[in-house]
Amino acid sequence: MPWHELSDDQHILLLIPKAVQEEIDRQKHDGNSRRSKRAKKANALLREIILSEHTKIIIKESNPLVEISFTPALKLECHLPDFLDMSHPDDRIIAEILNYKSIYHKQSISIITHDTNPLLTAKRCNIQSIVVPDEWLLPPEPDQKDKIINKLTEQINDLTSCYPVISIIVEDTIGNEIDKYETNILIYNKLTDQEVQEFVDKIKERYPPKTDFSNESSPPDDVFSGLRAMSMALGYTQTYVPPSKEEINTYLKVDYPNWIDKVSEFISEYPELLENESRFVKLLFVISNIGNVPAENLIITFEALGGIFFYKFDEKDQKEKNTHKIPSPPQPPEGRWEKQRNSFLGLVEDIQKSHLSLSDPLYQNIPNLSLRNDRDRNLFYWKNNKPNKPSRRWEFECEEFRHQTHNETFELNILIPPSDNQISKCAIKCTVSAKNIPSPVEYNLPLNLNYLAADPKAEIAKKMNIY
Repeated sequence: MPWHELSDDQHILLLIPKAVQEEIDRQKHDGNSRRSKRAKKANALLREIILSEHTKIIIKESNPLVEISFTPALKLECHLPDFLDMSHPDDRIIAEILNYKSIYHKQSISIITHDTNPLLTAKRCNIQSIVVPDEWLLPPEPDQKDKIINKLTEQINDLTSCYPVISIIVEDTIGNEIDKYETNILIYNKLTDQEVQEFVDKIKERYPPKTDFSNESSPPDDVFSGLRAMSMALGYTQTYVPPSKEEINTYLKVDYPNWIDKVSEFISEYPELLENESRFVKLLFVISNIGNVPAENLIITFEALGGIFFYKFDEKDQKEKNTHKIPSPPQPPEGRWEKQRNSFLGLVEDIQKSHLSLSDPLYQNIPNLSLRNDRDRNLFYWKNNKPNKPSRRWEFECEEFRHQTHNETFELNILIPPSDNQISKCAIKCTVSAKNIPSPVEYNLPLNLNYLAADPKAEIAKKMNIY
């Protein structure tokens, strides 16, 4: 023991109370545990003290001198506080200290302990105390159950080293790892007919119909080029043809009114389009095999729980989702310059057109050697075909999922459909099973949904750049 940490005195007498002797004697019979072995060793020291000449031995010669002995027998005439319970070992220790103090009242006496109960009792009896630091204590000894658990854990580790070990983490779209997801769904009210008409009027102001078709367009530049004389010599001419009355009438009475109707319909539906954008959530499930062997015949199942769906965007869906624009106005009819040619030019152009291109049917019979039906055993494929509509279950399969290599990332597009009872809590469940995995690996990601009211007019004005 670091005795210099206990006291500055150069002579320390360590006294062992009878209650401590009894506890040491009891612990030495506790099987073959570490505590029992230490109790037996302490008991041998007690025996050595008892058999010594003065019932006291020196255990440290100097700096400081430390001797060890026993507390004197408790005298009947020793006055003890009424609150001491002599049936309690801690109180008996305090009583023995008080007894010693009554005999050797000039000596400085302290109790050395780590327990709180005797510290409090000593304080009430005006006995100084020295608290044993936590650093002096031995780590807890594992009991028999702990030893069994440790042994079984080692066996499990040995067994699992022969199996794939599947790791599942979830990331948001910016790569942050998450264990739950929360998102806001924006609820837009429908526009009134008057509000729709106000937007339509603004668009008509920006794109009014063309009414003047009298201006003749300029001829193409090549008519005035250095080859004009040669072109004329070969019989090459251009003639301006103005738009016909039928074309103008179709533009003014059919195309432009139809476009206004499409714009009105688009603006009426735009609040719903904006709301639908907030009803799609994208999450990334990153799955890897960190074990020591490949996973054979692996199947990964994703389940949408709580009224939500998975939706597989194709390129067309994604393009339409990201490009909500007002329909483009119709192109007004314009005059045009028509080319006329002689027979010689016609022959040259026919010869040029006669060259075969890759789009010619002759080339379309060449087989595409890049298309093969073989599947890579290390890649993932849809199980039971790719779904073509919203689904609550997606399944993928891989013949051999390699270990200690790249991760496999699954992009899940989640649809929160409108409903009378707004969905507030839902979840994504991922289950991974394989031929050589003892039990499926499951991962549940909770989703919390918040619903917020939004102004459709402000969003339309902002996104459509109308005002």
